[in-house]
Amino acid sequence: MLIERFDCQGLCVSLYDSVTDLAAQLWDATLADGHPYRTHAFMTTVEAVFPQRQYRYWQLRGTDDALLALGFSSLADVDPLADVTGIGQRIVSAIRRVYRRFGLLKVAMLGCYETSGRHWWIAPGVEPGSIHAAMAVVLERAHASAQVLVYRDIAHGEASAAAAHDVLTQRGYAEAANYPLALILTQGRGWDAHCAALRSNCRKIINKALADFRQSGFTIEHHRGQVADLPRLYALYANTHAKAVEFKRELLPYAFLERLISDCDSIVSVLYDTAGQAQAFILTGVSETVLNPFLFGRDYHAGRTVNAYYVLHAQLLEHCAGPQVRCIDLGITNYFVKQNFGATLAPNAIYIRLRHAGLNGLLGKHIAKFFAVEQPAERSGLKRSAQA
Repeated sequence: MLIERFDCQGLCVSLYDSVTDLAAQLWDATLADGHPYRTHAFMTTVEAVFPQRQYRYWQLRGTDDALLALGFSSLADVDPLADVTGIGQRIVSAIRRVYRRFGLLKVAMLGCYETSGRHWWIAPGVEPGSIHAAMAVVLERAHASAQVLVYRDIAHGEASAAAAHDVLTQRGYAEAANYPLALILTQGRGWDAHCAALRSNCRKIINKALADFRQSGFTIEHHRGQVADLPRLYALYANTHAKAVEFKRELLPYAFLERLISDCDSIVSVLYDTAGQAQAFILTGVSETVLNPFLFGRDYHAGRTVNAYYVLHAQLLEHCAGPQVRCIDLGITNYFVKQNFGATLAPNAIYIRLRHAGLNGLLGKHIAKFFAVEQPAERSGLKRSAQA
């Protein structure tokens, strides 16, 4: 539904509360930019599974009604006390029986928790500073109840990064280093050619894992549209989620996996043991140009006969990473493992501001430092000639 139209920084802003109010073809051709899990269908799935959030989508047009930019954001409750244990947890629970929202913060951010990368599109030839200035105002206005505002993810080296930085710092936002993305930039090489470009020690690690897999009698199947025994796969995901230490978010609900498989362009790659039981899986978003292994799960109680992570990813990429694929988005964690596939780091920044001007002046920079992520050391898994 169209919520409102207003003028901002010399632009006309149209604000909507659902991605379904926008044309899917336009969205996918611009903001999604080929990423399978930023598409119109993906955002429709996110809205359906997480209806408790507030979503806002905006179009920015010039005086001649030409479309200059698109963007989206979301508002959700964040619980800074979620990891409190022991007596502290009991105290928080007791207080919340009386004051239900004790300690909860309303946080508005560009994008949503399930997306990463650029959460806006700017038309070619448009000066980015004016768009970022308008989007900062829109973010603050679109989520009037937000106590914390988060502008993400500004990629280092991006053409508009300097303009965004200037705009946001002038509005009181403080910068913090975010989790970098691990990307395999195949640029149409195809998987075989990419493997040939890996350093010898990286190829040895992957080839050893594949040799063990072939000797084990285990099998891998790639499923599209539907997959048998999804409850088993969800249990494997929940098992892996429980052991996560590098980055931990709330457990994604079963319905989200169901909808990703049925409604979005996804492949589920499953590792089966000799008895035909699923031991591990990857759920991957697939487009013509981008692959996004999104969820991984495995049985940590089973033996390490097969290195599930390496063989599943290697088989997936051999199966899907054809000459048309330019990028494989491996996400934000486990870079030490991903570098053996030739992944490079794509660092980016987030900008944080408290709504209350006085508190932001006192605490804003300290909060940004608290949320800043230590950047992993990068080691290229590619031969020097391939890096060039």
